[in-house]
Amino acid sequence: MELFKTLICNFIYHHRHSGLFGHRDMPITYSFLMIWYCCLFLIAGSYIIIDSFAALPRFIYLYKYEIIFIIPFVIVGFLYYRIMCGKRYIGILKNPKYYTKKRKIFSYCFYWGCLLYLLFSVYIMWADSNGLI
Repeated sequence: MELFKTLICNFIYHHRHSGLFGHRDMPITYSFLMIWYCCLFLIAGSYIIIDSFAALPRFIYLYKYEIIFIIPFVIVGFLYYRIMCGKRYIGILKNPKYYTKKRKIFSYCFYWGCLLYLLFSVYIMWADSNGLI
């Protein structure tokens, strides 16, 4: 939960102060999408790596796209509900401990790390399909 609070606070701060069109209008929505992308990258990358090295059960193989896209939505939606739909929402966004320089750097590194993890898993999939592994 602490990780999610750190990510949501720093992503909201980033979108409020970015110069991109539309990001200042809906910072919470864009923050939600960025965290959803992080979960999607982690789950899809893990699925690709596990599928490259081990045989998956038939149920997971048949419904892989539903699992890959719905599970991150459920995870992030639950965490979003727990934080944003209570009295604590304003208190969390005003808490200065989530805006330290270390946490801001961590938030951006986490996002880019998730993307690199997905790219690494795609490379593993490519190497497996070409017989290099």
